[in-house]
Amino acid sequence: MRQWYETRLKELAERSVSEEALHREIASSANALRFDFWMFGIRLPVPFSRPAVEARGDYPLTLQMRFRNPVTTESDPILRHCRTSSIPLLWSTETPASDHQYWSEVKAQGIRYGWSMPMKGRLGALTWFTLARATRPLPPDELADIEYPMIWLAHFAQSRIIEPLIPLMFDSEIPRLSAREREVMTWTAEGKTAAEIGLILGIAESTCIFHITNAARKLGAVNKTHAAARAAALGLIG
Repeated sequence: MRQWYETRLKELAERSVSEEALHREIASSANALRFDFWMFGIRLPVPFSRPAVEARGDYPLTLQMRFRNPVTTESDPILRHCRTSSIPLLWSTETPASDHQYWSEVKAQGIRYGWSMPMKGRLGALTWFTLARATRPLPPDELADIEYPMIWLAHFAQSRIIEPLIPLMFDSEIPRLSAREREVMTWTAEGKTAAEIGLILGIAESTCIFHITNAARKLGAVNKTHAAARAAALGLIG
């Protein structure tokens, strides 16, 4: 199973296919592992008050639509786990210890058992990949047999879905800072003034202000503090 799956995903990674065809390939791989559903989610760290979230997959539409609502998104127990842990979550809707309403909604859509793996993407994105089934729990012996290809599938899905999806989650262009802009933003995040940064970098204060202004514009920030915070959250500095 392990060798077959590794070979299969490598072959898929080398092919260029449409989004629809890619989703079919992931669904076929999930079915080969005896799962009925799959979902890939991505959560950007900005805006801070309402982080952008998107999801793709063949989960029932009712459950996918939860991610269009910031209230239900942030209270999602799977996302909550993925935000605080790097360990895959094995879950069941049958006897949940908490979040009974959420698990009841999932169960009502025909999903009872699942596995969710947290991952990290570029620009500070949190991503997670879920495989779920309508029947049969996932016992330790089965998990031991198929978890390696499940992890491979999770990383494959991320590598193919995340790049075209991230641009859709920004109101404007994805921010790209020059080397000098990253420098001034790093020192701004350290609490330095433009005059102090100019001395550190050996440039004029006016030049420093020019780079700060440009970086803030690219980051969609209203001031230099906001710009530094967004740059740090997106992994552009630090």
